[in-house]
Amino acid sequence: MDIERQTNRFLTANRRLRNILRTHGVANDRILEQKISDAGPYDQRIDPHILTGARHSMVDAGQITAVTRDGIPWFHLASADPAVVAERLDTLSKLHKQTNKAEFSNRLGQVLQ
Repeated sequence: MDIERQTNRFLTANRRLRNILRTHGVANDRILEQKISDAGPYDQRIDPHILTGARHSMVDAGQITAVTRDGIPWFHLASADPAVVAERLDTLSKLHKQTNKAEFSNRLGQVLQ
């Protein structure tokens, strides 16, 4: 892959990360990957290894803030309203804990079989 194409994909990853976090407020890496690597317009899907690199660089640059809750890293824009971040993080982390319980994941697996 040539340098120009890599740079364009990296810039697209930065733009998509900002857009998703602006829309959703808070997201973990799995949510970001689902929305950016697996979904969206075909020409704007970003491979996970590029997405991870872009996210790390944005965290290092202070554009995105990482918060760990219950061992899970969650991300939000550094410029986001703290009240919105706190409310959204509380909601999503509770939901994440519930869906990771064995009762839920085992039943979901049975349904999918």
